[in-house]
Amino acid sequence: MKIFFEKIIAAFFRYISIEKYFSAYLVRNLVQMLLLQCLSLLLAFLSNYVLLKLAGVSDYGQYVYIFNFIYLLVNFCLIGTDTLVIRNLPVYEISKDRKRQKGVIFFSIAAAFFGSIIMSFVSEIFVRFTPIAKNIGSIYWFLLVVISLPMLSVTVIIQSALQGERKITLSQFAEKIIKPGFIIIAVLLLFFFEKEISFSKLVTINLLAIGVTLSITFIFYQQHVGARLKNVRPAFEIGNWKHSAAAFFLIGILYIINSRIDIVLLGVFKGNRDVGVYNIVLKISETIGFVLAIVNLIISPVIAKLYAAGNMLQLRQLMTRSAQIVLICGFPLFVLIVIFRKYILSFFGVNFSGGDDAMIILAGGQMINILCGSVGTLLIMTGYQKFSLFSLAVGMVFNIMLNVLLTPRWGLIGTAIATASSLAIWNLLMFLFVRRKLKLFFHPFKLFRA
Repeated sequence: MKIFFEKIIAAFFRYISIEKYFSAYLVRNLVQMLLLQCLSLLLAFLSNYVLLKLAGVSDYGQYVYIFNFIYLLVNFCLIGTDTLVIRNLPVYEISKDRKRQKGVIFFSIAAAFFGSIIMSFVSEIFVRFTPIAKNIGSIYWFLLVVISLPMLSVTVIIQSALQGERKITLSQFAEKIIKPGFIIIAVLLLFFFEKEISFSKLVTINLLAIGVTLSITFIFYQQHVGARLKNVRPAFEIGNWKHSAAAFFLIGILYIINSRIDIVLLGVFKGNRDVGVYNIVLKISETIGFVLAIVNLIISPVIAKLYAAGNMLQLRQLMTRSAQIVLICGFPLFVLIVIFRKYILSFFGVNFSGGDDAMIILAGGQMINILCGSVGTLLIMTGYQKFSLFSLAVGMVFNIMLNVLLTPRWGLIGTAIATASSLAIWNLLMFLFVRRKLKLFFHPFKLFRA
C-alpha cells in the first residue's frame, strides 16, 4: 500500500529534473505521515467512542475539557524551545558542532521543565479564581498539572530533537499511535474487570499513557540522537537561544489567537448556533491545507540545513517541489468541497443557513494558503522569524477588525470573510518577505532544471 502511494505521488514529478533526494525524502516522509495520520485518526475515533460509551457523557466531557486545557497550557510551558531545537540542530550539524547540538537540547528540556513547574503554580491560581473551577470538579488540579505538564513538555522537546534529525515519523509515532492504543486497551481491560469507568480512572489512565509516550519517544531519541552525543560535553549560547525562543513563542501565541479569535467573536455577536455551524465549516475547509501542515513538519530541518550550508539553489528546488506536492494534494480537495459543499453539509443532518457560502469563502482562503506554500516555515527556519511575527501580527489585527465590522451584520459569512482575508494577508506578506529578504521566488507552477 505504501509503495503504491509513493509511485502515484512520484509519477506527478517524472518530468521535472530536480535532485532526486528531494523527491525521495518528501515522498517517502509524506506517505509515511499520511498513513500515520490516517491510523491516528482511526485510533482517536475509537478511543473517543470507547470512552464515551463506557464512561458516560458527563465524565467523558469533563475528561476532554480538562486535558484540552492542559494541552493548551503546554504551549506556554515550552516558550518556543521546541522550534528552537528543530531549527538549530540541522544548523549545528552543518558546522559539525555536536557540543551545541547537545547544549540546545539540554537547554530546551530544562526550560520546558521549569516552565511547566511555573505554569503549574500559575494555572492553580488562575483556575481557583475563574469559572474554570466548576468545570474541573473535585479533582486536585495542582497535582494533576505538576505531573502531566513536565512529561508533556519534555516529550515535545524530544519529538523536536527527532524532527531536527529528520526522523519525522518516529517523532510522532508514540504520540499518535501508542498513546491512543494504550488508552483503548487500558480502558477496555479496566471495564472488563471492574465493570465501570469513573472520571478519576480516566485521568489515571491518561497520565499513564502520557508516561508511556514519553518513555517510548525517549527510547527513539536515545537510538538516533542520544547515543551519538553520549560522550559530548554540551556547550551553550543561552543569550541567543533565549531571544530566538521568545520570538518563536510569540509566533505560536499569534497562531493560537488567529485560529481562535473568529470563533470567540462569532459567539459574542451571534451565539452558539452559528458557532456550531461555523466550526464544522471551518474544519472541513482546513482539510485543504492538511498536507501543507505535514510538509512543513517534514521540510523544516532540511530548510535550516540547506540555508546554513548556503545551498540556495537546492533550497529553491526544495520549496518548489514541496509547493507542487501541496497543490496536487490540496487542489482536488478544494474542487470537491466547492462542488459538493451542500451534500457535505447535509451529511451532518442540519440545514446550515449560510454554511455553504462560508465554506466557499474559507476554502478560497485555504487555496491562497497552499499557493503561497511553506513561507512561514521558511522564514522561521532561516532566522527571519521577526518578519513572520510581523506578518502574523498584521493578520491578527485585520482578523479582529474585520470580524468586529462584518460578523454583527453578516453572521458566519462575515466571520468567514474576516478569517479568509486575514489568512491571505499574512501569507502574502510572508511571501513578499521571502522574495525580498531571501531573494527566493518559488511557486507550484514553476518548472526548472537543476
